[in-house]
Amino acid sequence: MKINTVLVDRNIKYQNQLLQLIKTYCPILNLLEPVTNLSDLIAHDDAIELIFINHANELDTSLQNKSDLLKKAEYISCYEALNKCNTPLNTFSPCGYLSYPINEKLLILVVESARKKILLKKSIEKVKMPTNIVAIPTINELEFIAIEDIIRCEGLTNCTRIVTKSSKKDIISSYNIGEFKKLLCSHSFYSPHKSHLVNLAYISQYKREGIIHMANDSRSMIPVARSKRQEFLGLINRI
Repeated sequence: MKINTVLVDRNIKYQNQLLQLIKTYCPILNLLEPVTNLSDLIAHDDAIELIFINHANELDTSLQNKSDLLKKAEYISCYEALNKCNTPLNTFSPCGYLSYPINEKLLILVVESARKKILLKKSIEKVKMPTNIVAIPTINELEFIAIEDIIRCEGLTNCTRIVTKSSKKDIISSYNIGEFKKLLCSHSFYSPHKSHLVNLAYISQYKREGIIHMANDSRSMIPVARSKRQEFLGLINRI
């Protein structure tokens, strides 16, 4: 299986270097025409499975929120050694990191990691799950969880912690928090903060300073972003 891949990089020197390394060491990647801006990819959303992004590019934040591409494709983040970008793409978690000049062994490793994630995602899409069950990918397996058993989700670095009613320990998923928002927000879940997703059925207390406590989870202290407090109060008053 070839993986449709595109490079987003304004630096032609680095772009050409990466293209040559991919052609030499990563035959599973089907290279599409490289582009200099993320916006150039929108017309080809359905075709792209993997994107290499040079973070020295100035990326359009509003575009990140609008494009389905940024929810479907996997990403490998590239950094220029002398010009690291301090503003990450918050809507996704990269499946690997590279820095220029790129080491071919590391390139092979991160491409293999991306391949596994893409295959896992495709296998999940093929499974016809009951509407009350969600498949959660972890590092080594898939966990099948009843949606009503999920108390909350918490975004971590490149992964998500899922706290459930039934499990004695938390589940750490390789999905980022954005994936769980897509999966669960139509099932009475709410995101009070960019790093948190809560099951409204388990809310036990809301403190005026903007903290949520969850039933069956004594550790929970979920912040409500100031910009969302009015919306949240209106929501729980309707429950």
